[in-house]
Amino acid sequence: MVAINRASEICIGIACAGVVLAGTDLGGARRRLAAAFADLAAETAAGFTRTLAGPPMASAESERHELLRRIIALESAVDQTLGESSHVRHHALTLERAVHGLLRALDGWRRIATHLSRSAGQQNRAGEPILRCIPSEVRLASEPGVNERWMSDPVAPRRACESALHVLLAIPADTASLRLLADEIAAILAGLVDALDGLALLVDCPGRPLRNPRSFRPGLSDWLPPLVNAARALVAIAALTVFWLATAWTSAASAMVFTASTVLTLSSSGDAAYGGAIAAVIAIACVLPCAAIMKFALLPAFETFPAFCAVLALFLIPAGFAMAGSRQPKRAAVFTTIAFAFLPLLAPTNQMSYDTAQFYNSALASLAGGAIAALAFALMPPLSPVLRTRRLLALAVHDLRRLAVARRLPKSDDWENRMYGGSWRSPSRQTHLSARNCLRPYRSAARSSTFVISLPGFLPAQS
Repeated sequence: MVAINRASEICIGIACAGVVLAGTDLGGARRRLAAAFADLAAETAAGFTRTLAGPPMASAESERHELLRRIIALESAVDQTLGESSHVRHHALTLERAVHGLLRALDGWRRIATHLSRSAGQQNRAGEPILRCIPSEVRLASEPGVNERWMSDPVAPRRACESALHVLLAIPADTASLRLLADEIAAILAGLVDALDGLALLVDCPGRPLRNPRSFRPGLSDWLPPLVNAARALVAIAALTVFWLATAWTSAASAMVFTASTVLTLSSSGDAAYGGAIAAVIAIACVLPCAAIMKFALLPAFETFPAFCAVLALFLIPAGFAMAGSRQPKRAAVFTTIAFAFLPLLAPTNQMSYDTAQFYNSALASLAGGAIAALAFALMPPLSPVLRTRRLLALAVHDLRRLAVARRLPKSDDWENRMYGGSWRSPSRQTHLSARNCLRPYRSAARSSTFVISLPGFLPAQS
């Protein structure tokens, strides 16, 4: 009966949450993600056109780093959009491809800037035929109002980029430098095409092309980080179980739930996991007085259900506003934990129990669960950015060796997706930057091995 009651509570909670989301979903997350895609695509297009038009600027590298940080931050917005819209969730791979397209465009911009800075003063800068192939929608991306135009009709710039892409791949080039620039500009346009596909999905633009989602299969490049996360969760739960058996603590099960949820939720945060666990403990310590005041001072004075809802609203509405308005990740994590830990501590029932010993026992269980999770992250920390970068580089070299002896070469998109799949979801910006810098030469080798062999003196020494 305990299992039946708990399962019915979960099912009723999921049903109520679904009804509330269906009734209050006004497309806010979808519109915010669409605006972010439009801004990132327009700024990337404007940045690389400025690089082609004039001498390299010192601020271009910092601008690319800022764009990269914003692209990595899209993951939470994508998850929120997938949770609110079943239509977008059905085309989730289109959003994944769009994020990877932004990464490819940013990577191509960097390669063009690097080449132009090394060949400054030479006569083999971008020729007029190559510059004329760039569509006007991309050349005018720095003008005000481009973001709104692309959001209103992303299909038009998408078709222009796709047409220019085919022209650039077929255009003749007299020198290796022009060939490299044409290929990199084509790669940037291909990335913008994928980004605009994601934008067209988000704004539900009519006439958008439908692509086969099976052609995009991101893979997990390194199994060690998830294995470390699993081992950490196993050790934390096993240690708490042994303590439960040894002391017969009545609230050990609640402490185990807090420990497991904290460890499993924060395991994907990488370097920020330990700080997130400390923030969770602080949040639980902050919510305890509020829950005690609500339970022992306010709820005994009210008996009706509307009054009960009003009492809960006194806490949950400000907590929800604080959680939604927090821009810093640590502050958002604190308010999220406060919002989610309040009701288990309050423990509302049809016949309220005002047992202070039981309340403080539950409070101790929640604090102990968060503290054990923080201790687990301190004793078994996630892999460092340096180690992850070295492992990603070693795995990329291994894949490159397999590529050299393979009978059938993979497509360029498949190779890039495999390389990006190991680095773009890393929460650490330092890991992502290091991994992409290390893997960039192998991306070029996979794209065109004949071109690499024909230009032994043109490529950088580390290639």
